[in-house]
Amino acid sequence: AAEAGVDDVHIIAALGLHRRMHDYELRHVLGDRIFDAFAPNGTLYQHDAEDPENLAVLGETDHGEVLEINRRVAESDLVVYANVNQVAMDGGWKSLVTGVASYRCLSYHHNPESLQNTRSLMDRHHSALHHSIWRLGKVLRDSGPKVFQIESTINTDAFPSPFDFLSKREWEWTARDRMTYLATAKTLDRMPRRAARKIFHRIEAPYAMTGVYAGFTESVHERTLEDVYRQHIVEVEGQTDILTLGVPFISPYNPESIMNPILVMCMGLGYMFNMYRNKPLVREGGVIIMTHPTY
Repeated sequence: AAEAGVDDVHIIAALGLHRRMHDYELRHVLGDRIFDAFAPNGTLYQHDAEDPENLAVLGETDHGEVLEINRRVAESDLVVYANVNQVAMDGGWKSLVTGVASYRCLSYHHNPESLQNTRSLMDRHHSALHHSIWRLGKVLRDSGPKVFQIESTINTDAFPSPFDFLSKREWEWTARDRMTYLATAKTLDRMPRRAARKIFHRIEAPYAMTGVYAGFTESVHERTLEDVYRQHIVEVEGQTDILTLGVPFISPYNPESIMNPILVMCMGLGYMFNMYRNKPLVREGGVIIMTHPTY
């Protein structure tokens, strides 16, 4: 942008209604050079979904859903959106239409009715949430700024050594893995909960990039989905009567905080149950057993 003589550039953390990022988190994501160039002069900031002065209405869908987004984004000549797609639910129009949307706009699809009418959050063609978002995306495409979408995919290397045993099934553990598990478990049991939680939340995943696609939002997203599905889809024959879920210690809603009972239910029944295509792992009328200490 600077080489082309464009100096009116803002960087916006498109967090929707998620908790705001700390400066050290933004610095970690962007790097020192970008953070130090934009943060001091106020051109690096976080979207506020409840600030009416910094929101603008771009139009309405044929279902009466009002597209209301960040004013700076709405009035820009070009919007470059960078996204990391960890699962098939991410990306596409869901990026901008949720990331820089108002509370009112988010309420059209982030609600119990959408979830009740969704048959998989990982398959947008059977997701009421995504149907609403794609309708709003059409309004953005037709009435909003030009959008250049950058989507990247990463592998599933979630835990560094010595915690990499957490990514394996127990019968795959080596003798070293078992020793590490026993030592870790005993140490954590002796620590205050707050200190133990702090250790887990400071773990940095050694993810590696598996793909980067850029261009028109919908075309880019199709290529991204190919990568994600290739990595995540596992064929299963038939449905189960009983499905057991070990809910993890972290979700999109509790960085540096606890997984309270509400978040455990959200993660288990909202996210993990919906991680399927075609049919859920458990049959209708079956039983789901979730395990989590809720702290």
